[in-house]
Amino acid sequence: MTRGHQRVPFPLGGIISLLGVLLASVVVYDLYADIVVQNNRPLTALLENSLPLALNAGIIASGFWLTQHDNRDISKQAVIWTGISITSLLLLAVWVYSLQLIQGQLKPLILLAQIASMGAVAGIVVGVYSGRQNHRQRELQSLFQNSRDCIAKVQFENETPLIQEVNPAFESMFGYTTDDAAGESLDELIVDSQSKRQATELSRRARGGEQFETEVTRTTASGDSRIFRLQALPIDTGRTTTHVYAVYTDITDSKRHTKRVNALHSATRELISAETPEEVAQRGIQAVSNILELPLSSIFAERAGTLEPVASSEAAKELFDEIDTLDPEKSVAWRVYESGQPVKAADITQVETIQNPQTPIASEMILPLSEYGVLIIGDTEAGEFDDEDFTLAQILGDNISTSLNRVDREQRLRAREQELREQNERLETFTSVVSHDLQNPLSVATGYTELAQQESGETEALEKVEQALERMNSLIDELLTLAQQGESIDEKEPILLDRVASKAWETAATEQATLEIIDDGQFNGDRNRIQQLLENLFRNAVEHGGASVTVTVGAIDSDGFYVEDDGPGIPADTRETVFDHGYTTSETGTGFGLPIVNEIVEAHGGTISVLEGHDGGARFEIRDLETSN
Repeated sequence: MTRGHQRVPFPLGGIISLLGVLLASVVVYDLYADIVVQNNRPLTALLENSLPLALNAGIIASGFWLTQHDNRDISKQAVIWTGISITSLLLLAVWVYSLQLIQGQLKPLILLAQIASMGAVAGIVVGVYSGRQNHRQRELQSLFQNSRDCIAKVQFENETPLIQEVNPAFESMFGYTTDDAAGESLDELIVDSQSKRQATELSRRARGGEQFETEVTRTTASGDSRIFRLQALPIDTGRTTTHVYAVYTDITDSKRHTKRVNALHSATRELISAETPEEVAQRGIQAVSNILELPLSSIFAERAGTLEPVASSEAAKELFDEIDTLDPEKSVAWRVYESGQPVKAADITQVETIQNPQTPIASEMILPLSEYGVLIIGDTEAGEFDDEDFTLAQILGDNISTSLNRVDREQRLRAREQELREQNERLETFTSVVSHDLQNPLSVATGYTELAQQESGETEALEKVEQALERMNSLIDELLTLAQQGESIDEKEPILLDRVASKAWETAATEQATLEIIDDGQFNGDRNRIQQLLENLFRNAVEHGGASVTVTVGAIDSDGFYVEDDGPGIPADTRETVFDHGYTTSETGTGFGLPIVNEIVEAHGGTISVLEGHDGGARFEIRDLETSN
């Protein structure tokens, strides 16, 4: 394919050619007059007019060349400067000649000097202008040659963008030198079939003088498809444009990174919504393919001292007949699992320990998945992973680990909730049995005992029966209370310590006992249960400290309170067992009072501890209650 050239309309270059013909005609007439009319020697006449004839011939040839080859700008400037120079010289000659005629004396030397001065000025102006243009051209050429962007200088022939020159960056990226590309259509050289329509439209816009920027896909000589930001920079922004700089900035890596990051965000959302470890593993494998575009991956879980495969990509299943369990002594993956440090092997043959030396995997990345196992990503080509691959793989591994831990917590929570539901069902059954199946016959036995006392007069034996029945009734009440206080609390309300303590004291203590409220406090909870807690602690103090015991209640920091008495206290070696069901040191106690207290505290999310009081008695501290703002 040959380069095309834009013809310049005749009036531009033709004007200069006609001028040359006119001037040549004047010289030829002068030559004729010297030889024929004045009978001068022909050789002298020819020598006199040879230089003008040569100059005139050059003017004619220049005009013809501009007509055939150069563009409108150069031809236009040539015509303008030619006209300015001739006009200036003629005006100067007329001015000087006129003044000499007025003076009555012609001075050829002065006329010649003036004309030479005008020519010198014209030469200086044109020289400065030409020098500045050359300097600008050198700067543009330097930018063209040294730019990191790929640049092609294009000239349009009709609608076809023909390459005139390409810079080194273009040669390096696309694989075509200027010698290879010159005269070729830019669209035919680097545009694939899918982008032809877009390329045609872009050429039309550039041909119309539009300067624009857009995103395109272009193909290199090796067939590699890459993404560029294309800038069209017309040299002439008139109605039509013949020369354009096409500037290509490679954004393939940037677009690839953005795509990967978006895929990572999408995969994270998918992992968050998974509900089982198996589902997390499957979605993690899919994420490897979507983010890293690597088809070979597997997730291994720790089972009984080995790493067993739990999820693998389809490509991995096809490559291996069976994905083996990884042996701790022969597997790098086990060291990664134990250390928690990821490994990237560009060439797996350089790894010291390989479980299967015949493996088709040439390079791999191994990422720890917390306590669960490892993620292995492989490739059949050596050195296929770059730093971005490894970084994204680590982030993905962390996200998979987080999702696995979350699923494990949720499963344990669901199991605990199920256990609590079953426990509550058993408690409800127990409560029903105690309240109906035991209390009813107990009430009957109590009634017949009273009747027997009235009819027989035998009181001693029947009093013992009555005491036993009363103890059984107390045990039933305590058991029912214990079953109810362990239930969860749905709603809490602000509770003032002094008020609930005073109310509990009214129902739990004897007239001889004393209550002292030292510090008031406020917290959130179930008012009835907190009152039950205090009543039990007050009864415990009276039961073990005597009817005249003094009980002190006060706040602890902002999230708890204490109940302390001046009784005999609780031995240090038994403080851990006082909350056990049925434990009591009192002959009349049921052993359920303090366990009920413990159940109420736990239902509120708090903690309780037993200490020695300031006066040697027992001190119960309840902490970590929900505070009121």
